[in-house]
Amino acid sequence: MSETSEGGPRFTGGSAVRRDGSLLFVRPASRPAAEWDMMARAMLGAALRVPMPDLPEPYEL
Repeated sequence: MSETSEGGPRFTGGSAVRRDGSLLFVRPASRPAAEWDMMARAMLGAALRVPMPDLPEPYEL
């Protein structure tokens, strides 16, 4: 499931594991779609513990 949220200029998204084990992804409403795609993939990879390439600067999880 994905939700949108307003955030500061450095907020590029977030994720959380719900009580039922599902993942919630929070997408910043005003950020570019390509940026969200990159961040969502990185968060999903981290949650599933799949090896992922490093994010480009200045992004981080």
